[in-house]
Amino acid sequence: MKKNIVLLLFTFCLSSTFYAQRIESKKVFGGYQFEQDGKMLSLKDLQNLVEGNKQAFTLVKKARNGNTFATILGIAGGGMVGFPLGTAIGGGDPNWTFAAIGGGLIVVALPLSNSAYRKAKEAVDMYNATLSTTNTFSVKPQLHLITNSNGVGFSLHF
Repeated sequence: MKKNIVLLLFTFCLSSTFYAQRIESKKVFGGYQFEQDGKMLSLKDLQNLVEGNKQAFTLVKKARNGNTFATILGIAGGGMVGFPLGTAIGGGDPNWTFAAIGGGLIVVALPLSNSAYRKAKEAVDMYNATLSTTNTFSVKPQLHLITNSNGVGFSLHF
């Protein structure tokens, strides 16, 4: 009896270990949004999920680096544009050259950010393609305790 329970629990653990879900991606303003099992995923979450797939992992790593660089450029550019605008609103003499350079940084940051999200999308597509159709379930495995005329036992439903 103990062997049967141990075997059943081992089977349940094994089936839940191999349970892999697809990562969904949808196009949004400014890039892509990634989701798995109803939970929004950041690029760091994606990197952790695709760690087993070397090519996808490398792409997500590049996407994270590119997105970080684009964010830094965008923030710096925004500050460089915002400071002269604030000076102009406050009645001072703004340095419009400073604002133009900031605008240039923003213009450079946008395609870098788009490129980063395209790489992340490519990595997600690559990861999803490697998932075996036999390991993806539309319903998660469930373990139930049952009793009947034969006694007490466990039932595993997929």
